[in-house]
Amino acid sequence: FKELSMTIERPSLQEIEAVLMNASHNNLIGKNDVSAVFFCYDNFTDKINILKSSFPNNSLHTIAVKALPFPKLLSYFKQAGLGAEVASLGELEIALYVGFPAEKIVFDSPAKTKQELYYALNLGCHINADNFDELERIATWVQEENLGKPPKNNIGLRINPQIGKGRISSTAVADEYSKFGIPIKEYADQIINYFKKYDWLDCMHMHIGSQGCEIDMLVEGAKTIDGLIQKIEASGHKKIKKVDIGGGLPASYYFDEKILSFDHYAKEIFHALPHWQAGENAPSIITEFGRHLTTNAAWAMSNVEYVKPSKDIYTAIGHLGADMFLRKCYRSSDWHHEISIFSKKDQSFIPSGDETVAIGGPLCFAGDIIGKIQLAYPPQEDDKIIIHDVGAYTLSMWSRYNSRFMPAIFSYERSSCETKLIKAKETASDILSFWQ
Repeated sequence: FKELSMTIERPSLQEIEAVLMNASHNNLIGKNDVSAVFFCYDNFTDKINILKSSFPNNSLHTIAVKALPFPKLLSYFKQAGLGAEVASLGELEIALYVGFPAEKIVFDSPAKTKQELYYALNLGCHINADNFDELERIATWVQEENLGKPPKNNIGLRINPQIGKGRISSTAVADEYSKFGIPIKEYADQIINYFKKYDWLDCMHMHIGSQGCEIDMLVEGAKTIDGLIQKIEASGHKKIKKVDIGGGLPASYYFDEKILSFDHYAKEIFHALPHWQAGENAPSIITEFGRHLTTNAAWAMSNVEYVKPSKDIYTAIGHLGADMFLRKCYRSSDWHHEISIFSKKDQSFIPSGDETVAIGGPLCFAGDIIGKIQLAYPPQEDDKIIIHDVGAYTLSMWSRYNSRFMPAIFSYERSSCETKLIKAKETASDILSFWQ
């Protein structure tokens, strides 16, 4: 196994050019529209189909709302039969608004209040408790509200398998220390005792991290969780019905990057743990993918407003920066986005060359640089900066610093490249409403 996927289905430069022309022709992008984000639905469809075909039919696949919290985009995943993974009361309300059924909503917040927890329990959501105290809150609800009867919810416990931090420390949650979950090395006996104590506790939740986790790490985490499950079941006390493997599968941010796909990931897991795939004792699998589902589906466009030359470098000032690319600007060594420039004069993308061009954002912050690229010639005013692979953890992390307007969001299908408005750009009244 460990076969790498050779192709990443991201929009090509030709496709982007066609979409820009279509949007301009239909007056969807006017003179005052200095930035926008475009999602290709075909990419969603491809990823969803691969995900579903890679795991058993009784699996529950959820879209991580934190990656892409826009109702009209989430609706696409609901219609495809996916559920929603939420990490706050706000995300839970978004999922309910979109129409995800409660039994397909997984609630994972590490800071659930009693009111939030009881609200989600009464709805019938799947709950992954983050700690033992939260389990006791659930037990109180079961005793007081259900009069000792098993809840209709699936209840899981989040486990830190403590198998390493991966390549990106800021998104690692499976090192020896993590603020999330129960560390398995220190509390294995207590975890086992809690599963014995509460009949309604029937799911194990693996929590590892995002993007910086290689396949060997993901599989090792699953094997570690399975070892704990085997100890629980060996006692003859109960059967673990569900295993939530979370998300964590990396997405591609480089044009030439080779990366594993859902089917290769599933093959690796089931090769290591064949009893998870088939048979009457196989647990139901829950997934919580976000980044791998949506990253490559979208690209952002920003006008070049000014180009400033200096001795060895040009700086192209655009309208998207650390407001949308927080991780890239603040931790540039960990995060990357490919960048292309479409020349208005030549009506084509500027080829690579010897000119170094820094892409500066609009914020009052010296680190507001989203990348440096090499071009055959410097860009000019009103050229288009294209930032690739922005479908996850970009707009959802939008910063209010300098009170910039969030750009409009469009969708399109590859067959026609015809764009449709998903969410209008923000207005001055939107900004004032936020701050008032």
